Amino acid sequence: MAVNSRTVAHSNRQCARSVGRSAVGRPIVHRNLSRERKTTSRPLSLSHRNYISLVAADRTTSPRSLIASAQATGQGDFQNKADELKKALGGTSLYLVGMMGSGKSTIGNILSQALSYRFFDVDDLIEKSFNAPVKQLFEEQGEDAFRDIETSVMQELSQYTRSIVSTGGGAVLRRANWGQMHHGIVVFLNGTAGTLASRICGAQKEKRPLLKDVGDEQGLVDKLDAMLGDRINLYREADVEVVLEESNSGEALPTEQVTLLVIEKVLEKIESKQKEVEERKNFKVEGLES
Repeated sequence: MAVNSRTVAHSNRQCARSVGRSAVGRPIVHRNLSRERKTTSRPLSLSHRNYISLVAADRTTSPRSLIASAQATGQGDFQNKADELKKALGGTSLYLVGMMGSGKSTIGNILSQALSYRFFDVDDLIEKSFNAPVKQLFEEQGEDAFRDIETSVMQELSQYTRSIVSTGGGAVLRRANWGQMHHGIVVFLNGTAGTLASRICGAQKEKRPLLKDVGDEQGLVDKLDAMLGDRINLYREADVEVVLEESNSGEALPTEQVTLLVIEKVLEKIESKQKEVEERKNFKVEGLES
């Protein structure tokens, strides 16, 4: 879908800060598109900001085949559940975290369409803003510099509500990024090294800077397993965890089924939080009742 005008892009990136609560009870930033955007402590370049604004203005749609397939999951339950989640979220954004190959971008695209949310892929934003692949940025500037860029992008994205954000696999390594993601609800897509490796092969593997020294398939599995082991405790700080495999067989679940699980588990999290809030409101100390 094309952006109608630069005016639309400009207005979509204007915002003012008003503090509210996310669907799971954390402070969030609500945006007024007609007012000026709050400043960040580490401002991005103007071109970088402009690109994010263009993406925000352009409601990119997911492939219709994936949407139709997802809607067919659960005998028509998918869109009903999605509508229920949209209402419960009240504009709160979702952040998808997990290892490379966990399906963050694919699932994020489907969710954005089902919820009528914007979709942002952090790595894609970085690549298109700098006109260079992530692997090249790693090689030329180093991982620390890349992580600085990543954090700046996430600071910018945290100002947008009604968004699905697919983060890079290493975004969880920096505390500052968690501060940005906690403006919304964080979902961890948890897959085994075997599942991840089956999705990363050939050109896909070559694009991944942290896999440049990996040789055969077993080496890939071992590398991913080691990375997952190093990061698992960080990933599990997410609000919601969705496992990518069937519990009995260990087979990877279809993308459509995983997406439905995300919707259901986020709904459960919101409902659980709301119940907890209500219980606190009704809490009474025995003997102090009037």
